[in-house]
Amino acid sequence: MRIVAFFTDNDVPAMGLSPIVNILDVATGFTVVSGESMVELGDGFYRYDFDIYEPARDYAIVCDSVTLSGSERYTYASSGEYAEVLNSIESTVGLVDTRTSLLRKIQTNRLELEDGNLDNWVLYDDDSTTPLLTFSVTDKDGQLIVQPPHTPSKRSMAAGDICGSGIAPSADIYMRKSVYDPDEDGIISVAEGISDGIYSSTASGIKYAVDNTHNASQLGSKFIDESSIEDQFVIKYDSITNKLVYANSSFEFTNSPTFSGITVSGVSNLEEMWLTDTVWDDLRVSVNSVKVGASTWEPIWTKMKDNGSGSRGVYTYIFNHTTPNEVYFTAQMPHNYKEGTDLHPHVHWCPITSGTGIVRWILEYTISNIDDVFGNTSYSVMEDAGAGTAYTHQMAEGATTISGADLTISNMMMCRLYRDATHANDTYTGSAALLEIDFHYEVDSIGSRQEYIK
Repeated sequence: MRIVAFFTDNDVPAMGLSPIVNILDVATGFTVVSGESMVELGDGFYRYDFDIYEPARDYAIVCDSVTLSGSERYTYASSGEYAEVLNSIESTVGLVDTRTSLLRKIQTNRLELEDGNLDNWVLYDDDSTTPLLTFSVTDKDGQLIVQPPHTPSKRSMAAGDICGSGIAPSADIYMRKSVYDPDEDGIISVAEGISDGIYSSTASGIKYAVDNTHNASQLGSKFIDESSIEDQFVIKYDSITNKLVYANSSFEFTNSPTFSGITVSGVSNLEEMWLTDTVWDDLRVSVNSVKVGASTWEPIWTKMKDNGSGSRGVYTYIFNHTTPNEVYFTAQMPHNYKEGTDLHPHVHWCPITSGTGIVRWILEYTISNIDDVFGNTSYSVMEDAGAGTAYTHQMAEGATTISGADLTISNMMMCRLYRDATHANDTYTGSAALLEIDFHYEVDSIGSRQEYIK
């Protein structure tokens, strides 16, 4: 809102002033603007932008020229603006005393249209009962206002006639009293027998038609419960309330159905599905994604199998039985991880010979959630004896799990895997082929409900 003040010095527009403005909230008595400077516009006019103005409040405004004297030093005004329709109104201090109480009432108070064409549009005061103003209105063709039977506005004996014809508004042809609502509760209470000169109907016939007319919130024989309506919601039938209700467009479960042995409990829609009984999945680290360390600890990238006739074959890293060969990798926990549960590391490997000794794998790791600090490394030992047949796919499981206490989705692990070939427990005298490093983890959802939070 802009406040514009006009100052004169001996009845001549005063220029070069440095006026200030003070604004008082009429309702609270608090000063909301104190001693703020005004901007000169020229020819004696000065402006202040009232940025914290609230349309629904009344203000008393005083503009002080500071240097002028007598009656020319100050200008005064009161200002009250209501609702968006009045936002463009400006108060010109000293020139215009903006009084908008009536405008506000026209904008916000109860209006009622009655049958007729004389004083038939009524504006009520703030109590919604006392008539404040009346207007004489007709329809677009200048004809008497006679509302259709189901119109919720008031139907009454408003004064007037049909465009000066002398025909009273009670003429049967208008069916003015065919149905009406004397207690004004929005429900048609009484019906009369009517006739338009050709067709007629009894009161009971009219009432039957009214009672069996579908309500706006009724579809077929079912009522629609709109208490849960939201954008993009659809209508579904609720057998418990025997009503149609609004629901999320995603599929919703009323009870707890079972799908292929998986029980879903407490579900409002698929986006919030949680598994009562968790399932397992693998966090996989392929040998093609690991890095090797120093050359003295480096496993050999070696052909493991070919077609038996000299094909290029398939390759993997081979860990010998004399040197602790090692690889390095990182892994991130998926969003379907059940937070706080332990991780189960294991190694998929193959013996290259028919020996039955034990291969001792060691996982060195450190783990951290987002915004947490990586701690010192820990170890998980995985020992597995050779099956006695070369190139058998075997799995070495960790003797202990990785604690999931406080772990969340997207936690990161930094790891080193090596064969502890010099340890007394590593008794397999052949080379071991690494196939994959995996972590079994529990799953309780199809993903996270939010992008970074479970």
